[in-house]
Amino acid sequence: MKLTRSTIQPLLDHIAAVLTKEPRLVFAHLYGSVSGATGARDIDIAVYSTKAPDPHELKDIVDVQVMGGYQLHLCFEDGLEGIINVGSLVDFTGVFATLRADDYFRKVRVNSELGTICWPNGADLDPDVLYSLISREPIVVAEHEALSVA
Repeated sequence: MKLTRSTIQPLLDHIAAVLTKEPRLVFAHLYGSVSGATGARDIDIAVYSTKAPDPHELKDIVDVQVMGGYQLHLCFEDGLEGIINVGSLVDFTGVFATLRADDYFRKVRVNSELGTICWPNGADLDPDVLYSLISREPIVVAEHEALSVA
């Protein structure tokens, strides 16, 4: 698609709409250069934020939906969402033994104090591991080390 004066404005509007959803954003300036019949030469974007994302920042789970077959659809506070298969993560022994029964598995809830999912018997799953599985990003464990759970 060739960008012209008439097609560049909707693109700039879309970029602006995406940038306004970022809570750390302090200032953003968008400018598109159009040069006659040749279309857009470039789109300049200047973005200033309050701070860089902290890889150690915890990401809480804010919603869970049971999908069936030990699968859960999770939503995180930063908007990331995806499906995990609990059956591939845990052996159904010990505290997880009762989760084998579908009716009990469906009792999963979000514990907002812990920022993760849990069941009435106290079984829970680490939200950092779940986030890493869905995002496919490693868990940062130290300044220059990372743990991959994928």
